[in-house]
Order: sequence, then structure tokens, then C-alpha cells
Amino acid sequence: MLGLDIAEVPVQTANERAAHLGLAHVSFQQADLATWQPTETFDALTGRLISMYLPNPSATIASLARALRPDGIVLLQEFAISSARQVDGAPLLQRTLDWVLAAFRAVGVPTDMGYDLGRVLRGAGLGTPTMTVGAHWEDGPDAVAYGLLAGVVRTLLPVITAHHIATAAEVDIDTLEDRLREASQQGAGVFAPLLVSASARTPA
Repeated sequence: MLGLDIAEVPVQTANERAAHLGLAHVSFQQADLATWQPTETFDALTGRLISMYLPNPSATIASLARALRPDGIVLLQEFAISSARQVDGAPLLQRTLDWVLAAFRAVGVPTDMGYDLGRVLRGAGLGTPTMTVGAHWEDGPDAVAYGLLAGVVRTLLPVITAHHIATAAEVDIDTLEDRLREASQQGAGVFAPLLVSASARTPA
């Protein structure tokens, strides 16, 4: 099994963990998917939360799929970020989600790539894929989703402020997670964005 990432540190960490676990069949390389040229063949190609960052995802997937054996499988997963919802909650979660959506759009990253995976795989010459969707539902202030959302906002905060989506004071990042939890004290339920899975096979 071979894993790829464009950043050096995650690759180094992953290789160290694989070695620690004795996984001799698992390795990781630093590479740009758009230009990487495989030197061996594989049974499957998987990509989770990566297509949204590719300038031309269909072309990249088509290039990578050439390294698959006949009847190899291609499996992609992406979120539809705008589908996240809080039921019977306060406006804060939707406002926070709006900051995230606006930040991604400001830098040209699609927010609902999950819905577009069929087009991506058809554009890669892989035909119409099998697609499924799922989401994690949580109820109450202890939901993991609030911490995850606050973490995403923290990462995107430079973009949010630079593009005047919200001020640092409005976001108040150090208290955001607590405020999201406090706003759900009345038992509001929340579900994470829909995660769309799409799979197709190369010609046999």
C-alpha cells in the first residue's frame, strides 16, 4: 500500500508509525498528485477529502487510474459542507458555518465537491459511479462536531479576516467552541456535513 501527500511532515509521521507497527507493506511518499508518475501497478485508488483541492480533479484521477490493474477500483470521498445542520439550535452554528463556506469560496475551493463526484469520475473516463451518502448525528452540548467546527474556523481564520468575512473579535476563536456548546444546551441536535462516497472500476 502506498500513500501520497504533498506535505513533508505528514509523510514522515506516517512512515514512522507504519514502521513502529511493523507494517512492511505500507509506505508513504511526498508527491504532487497532479504530476506524480507511478512506477508500479495497484488494485485500488482511494482519495478522501482531496478532490476539492485539485485544480482539475478529473484529469488527475484519470492519470492516476492508469496505474490500476484491469477492473481496479477507484473510490473517492468528499463532504458536501453546506449540508451541515443544527436542529432547534441557536443562530451561532449557522453563522459559523457561513464563515467556513465563505472562506473556502474566497480562495476558490469548492464547498460541495461531494455532490460533484459523479462528474469527476465520468470526466476521468470511468463511467457512472456508485454513490452513497452518510452523516453523523449527535444530540446535546457534548457533540464532537462543535470542536471540529471550531478547529476548522481556527485554521481558516487568516482567510476569514483577510477577506473581511468576519473580524477576529466577531469570531473570538478562543471561546467559539464553548459558545457553540452553550448554544446547544437546550438539547439541539447537530449533524456533520454529508460525506459522499463514489466508486467506479477501470475496464476489465
